[in-house]
This record gives sequence, C-alpha cells and structure tokens, in this order.
Amino acid sequence: MRTYTVRADWTDGRWLLVVPQVPGLVGQAPRLGQVEPKIRDAIATMLGVDPDSFGVEIAPVTSTRTDALVDGVARARDELTRARREVSSATQQAAEALKSEGLSLEDVGRILGVSVRQPANSGELDKALAAAGRRPRETAPRSSPLSWPTGPSTHRSPGRK
Repeated sequence: MRTYTVRADWTDGRWLLVVPQVPGLVGQAPRLGQVEPKIRDAIATMLGVDPDSFGVEIAPVTSTRTDALVDGVARARDELTRARREVSSATQQAAEALKSEGLSLEDVGRILGVSVRQPANSGELDKALAAAGRRPRETAPRSSPLSWPTGPSTHRSPGRK
C-alpha cells in the first residue's frame, strides 16, 4: 500500500499542509487531528483513487525550540522502554535465584521491592518462577491490595504471653 507523507507546519495558529508526493496539494487545518481526513480526501480526489487505498503519515513541524523538546521526550521514552526491559530481566533473574535458595515468594517480593499483592508487579515474579520451572503463586484476596501490613506483629515467641 502506498503511503503519502504530509508535512504539517504550525504557523500563525494553524497547520499548513503539504504533500510532496502530490505536486500542488496543499491545505490547512486548525487541529492536527483534522489533518488526516482532510488530506486523505484531497489525495483521493486529486488522484482519482479510493480514499482507503493508501496510507497517510503526518509529520508535524513546530518551532526549533519545541521540536528539540519533542525529540527529548521521544528519547526519554526510548530510554524508559529499555530500562523497563532491563528491570524485568533483572527481576526475573533475581527472583529465580532467590527462589532457588528457598525463599518464599513474599520474601522475594520484599527483597526486590515488588509487592506480590499488586497485579502489575507480581506478574514479573510469576514469569520468573515459570521460567525457572516453578509453579506461579496462587493469589488470595487481601485486605489491602497495594501495601504491606505495617502494624505491630502478632507473632509471639514461645514462652511469651
């Protein structure tokens, strides 16, 4: 499927649109969300093709200052994605090692700073245990799904009353 690239320049409170692959095709839109349908219709009309027979890619261009900021956001997101992968891998390796030493799943979670009561995090432990050939934990409802008990211990040593 052919894809047309729309250069959308933010100027004087509106997006000025140019499609280099279709000479003479220019337009404008007040909002970026309106660019794709307007340009798709214009391309289809100018070329005499079905509007669903091609793709449209929008390349927004703002000021040099804001472009640099947007690029910084994209780089930070890429770094965050890489860091999340590293954390996941390290968590799995550490969980496997700790579990192989006989630690309980709760202790593994505490050591790694991952709440086994929080579904988003406990999935990492379940994956780690499954990768190590161990059965993932069974969850039981808890009174506070997002925190560890912080009150005084109810455990008493033998001989204490």
